[in-house]
Amino acid sequence: MDVGHVIAVAMLGPIPTPDLRGHSLCFPADCFAVLGTDMEPLIDRAQLLESLNAMGDDPKSSLAMVLELYLEDAPQLVMAIQQASAQPDFDALRFAAHSLKSSSGTLGAKRLASLCQRLEMQARSGDGKNLSAQSRQLQALYRETLTALQRPGLV
Repeated sequence: MDVGHVIAVAMLGPIPTPDLRGHSLCFPADCFAVLGTDMEPLIDRAQLLESLNAMGDDPKSSLAMVLELYLEDAPQLVMAIQQASAQPDFDALRFAAHSLKSSSGTLGAKRLASLCQRLEMQARSGDGKNLSAQSRQLQALYRETLTALQRPGLV
C-alpha cells in the first residue's frame, strides 16, 4: 500500500477494527507516520484553551503574549532542525526538536508537535534516514501552523 492509498483511506473516516487476535500484522513504517500526522488536528483548540486558561488572564491577551514568544523562538528552532538534519548532528537535532515539540504542544499545534517528537526519537536513536525530507515537511507544517495560530477567532 503506498502513501496515497493510506491518505485516501484516512480521509474516508474511521475504519472498523476487526478482531485480529492470533494474527500477525506488518505495516510499512511510513503508513504509521502518515496516519499519525494526518489524523491529528492542525490546532487542538481544547489544548490551546487549556494552556491559555492556566495562565489566568483573558485567553485572547494570553494568546497574543504566548504567540509573540513563540514567534521569537520557533523560527530559530526550525532553522536549527534543518541545519542539524543536513549534517546530521543528532544532539542538536534532538534538542531543537524537543524544544519545538514542547512549545508547539502548549499551543495545541498537534501535527507539528507530533512531527517534532518523531524527529526527536529518530535523533535519539541515531537514525539519519529521511531527515532532509522530514525537515522540509517540518518547515511547511510550521508555516501552516503559524497561519492557523494567527487566524482571527481562534480563541
